This record gives sequence, C-alpha cells and structure tokens, in this order.
Amino acid sequence: MVNDLSKRHHIEYTDFRHMDFLVDNELYLKMMLFLDINQIGYLSNFIDVNSRYQDKMYFICFPEDEKYLTDLIKNCHTIIIDKSTIEEYLEKDYIELNGVKMYCPTE
Repeated sequence: MVNDLSKRHHIEYTDFRHMDFLVDNELYLKMMLFLDINQIGYLSNFIDVNSRYQDKMYFICFPEDEKYLTDLIKNCHTIIIDKSTIEEYLEKDYIELNGVKMYCPTE
C-alpha cells in the first residue's frame, strides 16, 4: 500500500512518535493492523488536546477494527484495507525490501 502511494505522493517516515508515515508533508498515517490500547489512548488524548491535527491523522485498519477505533478516538479518520491485501505477505517465507529477499521461515 505504501509502495503504491509513493508512486503518486511523497511518502516518508515521520519523526512524530506515534505515527508511521508523513504524506506530502501534510497527512500522517498510522498502521493499526494490530491494535495497541496504549497507542490508541495516547493518540485519542493527543487529538483531543491538539484539534488542529484531527484532519491530518489517518488510521489504517481492518474492517472489523474500524468501529473499535472510531469509538475510542473521537474524530478518527480511517482507511480500511482488507486482510486479503496482506495475506500473500503473511504466507511468504521471506520479506522483500528493495529487491533483497530476507528469509524468515514461518514454520
């Protein structure tokens, strides 16, 4: 997903402690594929106190987690991805990064 976005947008890792990516120097993305209640609590409080960020922060999650996130983080913007989009990566015995295969057997 990030690879596809980077073809149309400037994507970089952010130094913002609890967010993963900065898109076009404007929007923050957080991968919430594995929910962490501590991060959710921190981000919820952060958005409440810093309302100027509420339209700049997007949380990427699975459909079944969307309601949970939107209940816990007020004014939460979500980007939904289907598990089938990452299943092929979970089934592989390697991770490929910049054309280099790093083997990590799952058995």
